Amino acid sequence: MKNLFINLSKTNKFYRIFFYCLFILFSVSAGFIIRALLLLKTIETFVRITIIIVFILFILFYLISNLVFLILKKHRAVIITGSIALILTIVNILGFYYINKTYGIVDNLSKDKILYTTNLVWYS
Repeated sequence: MKNLFINLSKTNKFYRIFFYCLFILFSVSAGFIIRALLLLKTIETFVRITIIIVFILFILFYLISNLVFLILKKHRAVIITGSIALILTIVNILGFYYINKTYGIVDNLSKDKILYTTNLVWYS
């Protein structure tokens, strides 16, 4: 672990800061979308848990692969994976916004405010 920090300190400062900022931003946006998915209780639990696990695995993959790319000084790979993470961050934030907006509208509907009426008309 000590060698990892020594090797990271020898990398290009711009790419290192770029990775750290994007990793924090991506992790926070993934946390938001995971929270939004947990609100949706009407969707099958298996599907929600699978999507959450995929998000967590992608965060771990992004962290490990970019640390390796930084140490090996493959800056083009850091930029490419960073671009993909930035696109997914935007998708996560938009997904969180729309899921929360829809959930808020549906949650505000209260069943005691809705009145269902039926009219029976008999024709003879």
